[in-house]
Amino acid sequence: MLIITETLFVQSFGLMQVAGDVVVEIKPGETKPFAWGLLSDKQNDTTTVELSADGEGAEFLSYPETDSLGPGELKQIQGNVSIPA
Repeated sequence: MLIITETLFVQSFGLMQVAGDVVVEIKPGETKPFAWGLLSDKQNDTTTVELSADGEGAEFLSYPETDSLGPGELKQIQGNVSIPA
């Protein structure tokens, strides 16, 4: 099974996704980690990011609902994909 996720940003001013889509190759019964690379290009403010996934396979993803990025910070948001056996 191959899961490709897309990141949805609400009011994503000053925020970039790093290195495109997240691709996780996984088999039934497995759990695998993944990371979304995010980069803030704001110079002075911390940005609060709301993360969400939508569409087929979204129910197999777990990740933080929000995270924050400091000015100019590059951060890997960690999550998991779990496929039932």
